[in-house]
Amino acid sequence: MKTLHTPWSDEITLIRLAETENANGYRNPEEVTADAPLFCNFEDGVSQSEFYLSRKAGMQADAEAEVWTADWEAFWPDGYAERRLCSLRGRKYQIVRAFQSSQDITTLILSEVVR
Repeated sequence: MKTLHTPWSDEITLIRLAETENANGYRNPEEVTADAPLFCNFEDGVSQSEFYLSRKAGMQADAEAEVWTADWEAFWPDGYAERRLCSLRGRKYQIVRAFQSSQDITTLILSEVVR
């Protein structure tokens, strides 16, 4: 069930995985975290259409968040194509899909990462 919280009251930390090479030549994923968390609109659950679209793609959409497009593009200026993650309310999510829902807002579809 979708539940909207107080607008722009949640904080999201964007994370990207960068591959580094160790002394033996093996590639290791390293998390690169944004300098500061961003304010966002967070919703538990997703719309029915997002749920079915994610299932069709073999993923599970658990939540969605809205961030300011300028903040989103500052962290991923070139449309970073590697695995994108975020931390929100003490949980880690994979960003399944990101799209611009208005001129100033980017919507993130999130799938919880189980550790």
